Amino acid sequence: MENFEHIWYLDCPHFTVGQVDQWGEHGYLLFENKVYSYEEDRKEQTGSTSSPQTIVEFLTYAESNQLTIPDDFMEKLKAALNE
Repeated sequence: MENFEHIWYLDCPHFTVGQVDQWGEHGYLLFENKVYSYEEDRKEQTGSTSSPQTIVEFLTYAESNQLTIPDDFMEKLKAALNE
């Protein structure tokens, strides 16, 4: 199992799915041209980053799961695809 502890969502372009509250949040982040899932559990004071996908895989996943991607994050994805 790969370790992604060195990737922290606040250091990367990211967006949150659902609402952020005192208990935590989860969403997706962009790091080195891959999209990762992240989760922060404020109650247990833990965080995790997992499930790296290529940008194309993520876009396919988002479409099939009707996941709305914010415009600013989509711009970053498009820019990364053009690198």
